[in-house]
Amino acid sequence: MGCRSNFADTTDLQLALVGAGSEPVASDSMADVYVINTCTVTDSAEKEVRSHIKAAKKKGGRVVVTGCLASIGSEVFKDLGAEDIVVPLGNRAALLKAILLGEGEGSGEVKELKRGDRHTSKDINAPLGEALVEPTGKLGESSLRKRFHLRVQEGCDNFCTFCIIPFTRGKVVSRSIERIRTDMELLESRGFEEVVLTGTHLGGYGQDNDSSLLELLEKISLFKNRPKRIRLSSLDPDDVDFKLIDFIAEESSFCHHLHICLQALDSKILKLMNRPYTLEHALSLLDYSRKRLPVSSLGSDLITGFPGETAEIFDSQASLLEELPLSYLHVFPYSERVGTAATRLDGEVPMVERKRRAHRLRSISERKQREFARSFIDKKIELVLETVTENNEVVEIKGTTREFVDAMVVIPKNDMAKFALMSPLGKCLEVSARSYLESKEILVCEL
Repeated sequence: MGCRSNFADTTDLQLALVGAGSEPVASDSMADVYVINTCTVTDSAEKEVRSHIKAAKKKGGRVVVTGCLASIGSEVFKDLGAEDIVVPLGNRAALLKAILLGEGEGSGEVKELKRGDRHTSKDINAPLGEALVEPTGKLGESSLRKRFHLRVQEGCDNFCTFCIIPFTRGKVVSRSIERIRTDMELLESRGFEEVVLTGTHLGGYGQDNDSSLLELLEKISLFKNRPKRIRLSSLDPDDVDFKLIDFIAEESSFCHHLHICLQALDSKILKLMNRPYTLEHALSLLDYSRKRLPVSSLGSDLITGFPGETAEIFDSQASLLEELPLSYLHVFPYSERVGTAATRLDGEVPMVERKRRAHRLRSISERKQREFARSFIDKKIELVLETVTENNEVVEIKGTTREFVDAMVVIPKNDMAKFALMSPLGKCLEVSARSYLESKEILVCEL
């Protein structure tokens, strides 16, 4: 469930459990222990957790709950039995003990949220482990992502008014350069050719140890053994400056793709969100990125219907969005989360209006995304191969380009000699983009 951090948590935990002799199975299979890695970014996430708990209890076996919701507690955990355990984030030893031995204490009772009581992860420098398989392999019945998401930090100290994550993920803590180097070497030896650097607040890397994200990237660029392509996950505008953009523009191993989370395009709304940057700074980053990275994917997150967002403010944001050099957007209608400061703000926007506004911005995003993808037609592109799908007469091999565009190679089944020329999944392949298939929102390429 949940975000990139949750996915990284799940992968790390699977590797540790496989290394200890356990065998992961599919979520709909019978198991001795059911581990539920929870999300709590919205109130609706708790309903999904309750559904997973009930499904697990029906199958029998013990239930161990971890993740963000486990860190702050919830009424949904009352559905658990006496043999079940709730383990907050930040203590892998306790989590493994609960899963493997059934030992531990944790009822998941609701906690009072206090900034001074936040935890610091004890697990940040745990290695990936030798149980890591190649991109085409599986951990039990679970496949790995072909573009590996490697966590380099944990925690967030920003306290945006709409977000509960600083309380669930704890204080900022960064992985050591040597541990990141070791994991990079392991990923390269297993055959991964793209790694996505991720974290709760990726731009916060180094805040706890007098370092910085730029310093980390500079050191990664000097690693002799590492995956071919390095991609950054989401960044906040206050974590990006011209020097970081210059570095990505000049260092060929880093993908020309920046996802800068604006959240709003209005100064008043940014202030209500407690975002630590000005609109002017955010817009200057987009402008400079497009100049230094002319053929790059620029993405962002936007929230619609935040308290105080009047119709006039929204219309102004939509008009500004049309002019910005963005390639795509992730748009979210504002969703209340109990315990966050935003729930106490005036100017509530009805949910139906939040969704209407989100639909309008998504329409703009879809057009920008199509235009950006079509700009690669008749050009050579490099993609990491991720999935293979067989249809009646063709085989479709899909992947992601350096510039974060979905692309596929279509091979007729009567021409399987071409299929033999394809790289294995997880590997990079240079192809020629020939057209854009709007029904699937994907570039169609040929060898």
